[in-house]
Amino acid sequence: MRIHWIDQFEKGNIGMMSRPRGNEWLEDEIKKLTLFDVSMVVCLLERTEISELEIE
Repeated sequence: MRIHWIDQFEKGNIGMMSRPRGNEWLEDEIKKLTLFDVSMVVCLLERTEISELEIE
C-alpha cells in the first residue's frame, strides 16, 4: 500500500491512494493505514463499486 502525500499542513496531511484489497484482506489493509498515522479515510467510489470490489 502506498500513500501519495499531496500536501502537509500544520494540523494534518492530505494524501491519496488506490483502493484497498477487499474481501478477507480488507481488515489487514485498514490496519496498515495506522502505520502511516492515517486517522480518516474518505472513499470516492460509488456504492455499486464498493459492493463489486467487496470493500464494504
